[in-house]
Amino acid sequence: MNKEFDVYWSTHKKRLMGTSPFQEEWNESKRMSTAGDWLLLAFPVVVFVAFVSSGLIKNELLNYVIGGVLCGLSLVIGEYIKPYVTGKRSIGEIEKDAKEYYFKQYQETGKLP
Repeated sequence: MNKEFDVYWSTHKKRLMGTSPFQEEWNESKRMSTAGDWLLLAFPVVVFVAFVSSGLIKNELLNYVIGGVLCGLSLVIGEYIKPYVTGKRSIGEIEKDAKEYYFKQYQETGKLP
């Protein structure tokens, strides 16, 4: 893509997403509207509690630190699998489509939206 457009997109992405034809889908993908959303939110907590309760590591501080790391990892994994569990497209995919849409407009008209 064009360097000028990339700079414009990075500084005005939020405003452009708010006025794009993808606005409703973008807003919906951020909502906690399905059971899968809520399950993926609870999953890291369950992982943390299960690990800390298991007592695999006898040092309490180390047990909590590793539990926190596992909690963070499960949160990241949950975000990656969220589109498959909830049936919604990821925010990144929606933003990519909106960026392509606005770039196509930029190519046709020669001016930035």
